[in-house]
Order: sequence, then structure tokens, then C-alpha cells
Amino acid sequence: MVESAVRGLFVHKELATPQLIDSTWIPGTYRDNVRSLYALERGLDWSVTEKALLSMHRPTLVLWGDQDSVLPVAQAARFGDLLPNATVRVLPGCGHALPVDCADQVTLLLAAFLR
Repeated sequence: MVESAVRGLFVHKELATPQLIDSTWIPGTYRDNVRSLYALERGLDWSVTEKALLSMHRPTLVLWGDQDSVLPVAQAARFGDLLPNATVRVLPGCGHALPVDCADQVTLLLAAFLR
């Protein structure tokens, strides 16, 4: 089940190696981690985050995969609308796990942004 879920985060399925899958699954076997995750999920309030984003004036880079299977790509534009000084890039052929799925593209964009 975990393997299927992790592979679903990727467009380039071969990058979801057994080691990566294990590193995702193993922390979920610890009771304190599971409790913390449930507490985090129960406490999330998007309206608080949305208000806070409007007041962030630092340059921000928003990267999104056009084939994200977790969060709709339209949300990238929403972040761009909420963050006053945002640069939004939607990466073609990339899924939710951008730093691994499309590492070369992400690295180039991050390096340029941080310059």
C-alpha cells in the first residue's frame, strides 16, 4: 500500500526506489510519529495560513508539478495570488515529489532564484 502511494507521487516512477519507499514507510511505524501526524492534520486551518501569506513580502518561489496527484496544479496560481512577491513555475512532466521527480529542473530554478 505504501509503495503504491509513494509511486503515485512521481511521474518518473523509477525514481521511487525501494530505499525511498522504506524511508517513507518506516517513520509511520512509530506510535509518536503517527500521533503527531494526526494532531497536525486536525489542527490545520487554511484560513489562518491564507491570511498570513498576504502579509509575506519576501521573494518567494512556488514550484509545482503539472501532474501533481496530491494537490491540484491550479493551487500554484492561488499561491501566486496570495503571495505579493511570488514567482510561480509549473514544471511540465513532474509530479508531487518535485525535488526527486524533477531534480535537475528544481535545482536550476532554485539556484537562479537564490542568486
